[in-house]
Amino acid sequence: MAFYMKAGRGPTQRMGRGIPLNMKSPIYEVEDPDTDKAAAEARALAEAKRLQSEAGANKGNSSNVRDFSGESSYRQKGKKVERLAETPEEIAAWKAASEESKNKYRDKTIDVTQNVSDIGKDPVPRKEEPVVELPKPKGYFNYGSNMHNMNFGGHTSYGSTSKEMKPPSSYANSPENPISGRPNEFKQRPMTDREYAVSQSRFGDNTSPYNTTPEEWEAYLTNAEKGMAAQNAKANAKNLIMASRRSEAQAAKEKRDAAKLAKRTAYNESRRRK
Repeated sequence: MAFYMKAGRGPTQRMGRGIPLNMKSPIYEVEDPDTDKAAAEARALAEAKRLQSEAGANKGNSSNVRDFSGESSYRQKGKKVERLAETPEEIAAWKAASEESKNKYRDKTIDVTQNVSDIGKDPVPRKEEPVVELPKPKGYFNYGSNMHNMNFGGHTSYGSTSKEMKPPSSYANSPENPISGRPNEFKQRPMTDREYAVSQSRFGDNTSPYNTTPEEWEAYLTNAEKGMAAQNAKANAKNLIMASRRSEAQAAKEKRDAAKLAKRTAYNESRRRK
C-alpha cells in the first residue's frame, strides 16, 4: 500500500517541526553560534570562579569583593563526522575534491583557551537573628465590670478562657459622661503553668486573681496543690497495688501452664513406652 501525503500542515504536523536533532540531516547538528558563545562564556566564568576558590584570591580584603582572573579552556563543537573515506574510490574522490568541499565534511571541533575575569562586589549577606518563639499561654483570666456606671443593674464578671478574648460590648462601650468618672473596665492576663494546672484539676473553682488579694490567691493555689499532691499519691499507691496483683496473676498462670505441660509430656512418654 502506497503512502501519499500532500504538502502542508495537517492535524498531525508532518512538516518536520519537533523532530529530534539526532534524526535530522547532519547539517542541523552544528550548534547555534550565539548559543555556543553564551555557553562558552558561562563555562569560562565558572572555571574562573573555581580558580579563585582554589587560590583564595581576594584583593579587596573583604569577603564580598570579587577581583580575580584566570585561564579557561572549553571545547567548541563542530559538525559531527558521519564516516571516513575507506575505499580506494572514496579516497581518490576526497583527494580530488576542493578545500571548500572538504570543509563541508571536516570535524570543526576545536579547543579554545581564553583569559576570563570577574570583578565586582557582592551584597554582604545579612545575618538573620534567630527567632525565639515564646510559648503560647494555655489560658487567660479575665474580669469586666460596668456596675460603677449604672444607676440600676449593671454587672461584674470573673472567669477564664482558653484563648484571648475580645472585650464584650457591655464593657468596651462606655457612656460619654460616665457616672463614676471612669470608663467601664475589662482586664485579662495569661495563666502561668502553675495556675493552669490548678484550673484543670478537681480542686480548681471560680476563684480568680481579680477577685482576691495576692495573699488570698497564693493561699488558694497552695491549698489546691496540696490536694493535687494527695490525689496523685493515692493514685500512685493504687497503681502499685494493681501492678502487683497483675504480676501475681501472671506468675500463677505461668505456674499452671508449666504444670499442664509437664503432665502432658509425661502422658505422651507413657504412651510411647506402650
